[in-house]
Amino acid sequence: MALQGINMPLAMLGTEWVWTEVFTKDFNLSATELGEFFSGPAFLPWHWMGNLDQWGGPLPAHWIQRGRQLQHQFLRRAREYGMKPVLPAFAGFVPPALQQAFPTASIHRASGWNGMASTHYLAASDPLFSQIGEAFLKRLCAEFGCGERMFSADLYNELIPPSSDTAYLQATTASVYEVLQKVAGEGTIWVVQGWMLHADPSFWQPPQIQAFLNGPPEGGIVMLDLYAEVSPMWKPTQGMYSHPWIFSTIFNFGGRSGLYGRLEQLVRGIDAALEANASIGRSLHGLGAAPEAIETDPIMYDLLFEQVWSSPATSNLTDWVGLWAARRYSSWGETVPAAAVEAWQLLRAGPYACERSQEGPVGSLIAARPAFTPVFGSSPTDLYYDPKLVLRAWELLLTLPGESPLITKTTYVHDVADIGVQALTNLALARHAEAVTAYASKDLTAFRLAGEHFLAIVNDTDTLASTQEGRLLGQWIKSARLCAASGAEDAAVPRLPEANLYEVNAKLLITLWAHTNSTLHEYSYRLWGGLIGSFYYQRWRQWFSAVAAALESGRAFQEAAFESAIQDWEESWVQDLHHEAFPDEPTLRGAQVRAAAAAIFARHFEATPQGEIGGTGIIS
Repeated sequence: MALQGINMPLAMLGTEWVWTEVFTKDFNLSATELGEFFSGPAFLPWHWMGNLDQWGGPLPAHWIQRGRQLQHQFLRRAREYGMKPVLPAFAGFVPPALQQAFPTASIHRASGWNGMASTHYLAASDPLFSQIGEAFLKRLCAEFGCGERMFSADLYNELIPPSSDTAYLQATTASVYEVLQKVAGEGTIWVVQGWMLHADPSFWQPPQIQAFLNGPPEGGIVMLDLYAEVSPMWKPTQGMYSHPWIFSTIFNFGGRSGLYGRLEQLVRGIDAALEANASIGRSLHGLGAAPEAIETDPIMYDLLFEQVWSSPATSNLTDWVGLWAARRYSSWGETVPAAAVEAWQLLRAGPYACERSQEGPVGSLIAARPAFTPVFGSSPTDLYYDPKLVLRAWELLLTLPGESPLITKTTYVHDVADIGVQALTNLALARHAEAVTAYASKDLTAFRLAGEHFLAIVNDTDTLASTQEGRLLGQWIKSARLCAASGAEDAAVPRLPEANLYEVNAKLLITLWAHTNSTLHEYSYRLWGGLIGSFYYQRWRQWFSAVAAALESGRAFQEAAFESAIQDWEESWVQDLHHEAFPDEPTLRGAQVRAAAAAIFARHFEATPQGEIGGTGIIS
């Protein structure tokens, strides 16, 4: 992070420890009452923003102490590198039990979020607000230090304020800032996510935005234009009405797998912001990234952080991508094969050239809950690029000679698998469409054939993903379980309740996410080894079998009944503690990955008829 120029990291670790100290020692709530407030560890970011309470909990005491320890370690290293961490502050969200402890306090239910139970918030006008806010900051600063005087508190993240009255909004933000300044002193900065302006534009009209910003004194609030590469809020706000703001980006939503980026759009957006900043007030203070997950699409981050040192932004992306690919694969004194560079030029023109409105990569049908028309809440499933671009890029990497030193490099091995997974995901779209057509035509033979092809694609996707560090369900679960108090899984304590909770949290986040009927299912899907085979493959196998049985019997397929049954199966999979079944090490390494990928390529693409996706007549 420091080498990329990042100097203002968010530092939320240890938040629950501070709240435990505050609510138990200063406001006499019990640990049991806090257990009805804190979420499970996988869902804490949404808990911090007031979107949910308790989901995935209870939060173990060991986790709370662990967060305290990690925050000390993180802050020590960040400060050594000259960073200015942004620490948490009180946004008004309180435990339900506080209402019983303070019956006259102005505590209300928030507007609600994605079908989860509404959280409780304390009105900023209530004297108790400043008491709690000051108590929190005093304990936070005593424990971790607050010398940077930079704090984060999000009041309305995908939540609608109780009033659109401008006086109310300005008074609310003035109260929040007053608490910060009273404890941290002059020059305190409140950092606010601007996502609310994008998520709820009908509420956040110019008068409401200005009122919100005008509560703190000039320079006291910094707005993160969170999704500025796609939905720049600096434009309708004339550069955030002269208040400091940061051009931020979201390159990943939910950690969802898939190649995705907006190289051209990013560069254009930064250039436009810099140009406007020179003419409408110099309130742009920096560039940033706010991904919902990391370890995807490294090309986007490298381009973004290079722009910190470039003015105007990078103008020739063809040259830049070529140099980037050469750096990615080369070692000192080596020449990178032209085919590898050409592969990335094709990806630049394909998945990294998104211009349409969507959040994250195209939704993968492999990871979708089975249906004739699978639905993703945030991602369309139709491609915005020609799938032949990805396929040809994969083929180019696979055509490198076996003696090339490149084929054992970590970056090459990673890309051969990742690009292959995307090519297979794209092919699954065509096979699913064939199955839907066959069902509509009542052609059982064609339906079964399409199903066999689809499931073979899913199986081979699992094979490719299983070759990659960081793409393994077994690693994910093992890492979660190792957070438990024992520090390790050994024969004496193989199933600690705390470790079991962490495993369920880990699996819930990347599958159902919320309760069974929520639209959030698959919001955080991952095309990972083990998860594909044990979860996605099994769901689709059941669907193809059930639909084929309906066709064979001459009756209509009962979609609602199947969905209800598959939801029960999903819930059982999440709760079942079968972590031992998933490998936590890659199945293949180095040149073995290339060999496996080449075999998969040949199986699905070289033998297909002319004209289909990946047909030999297309990629020649």
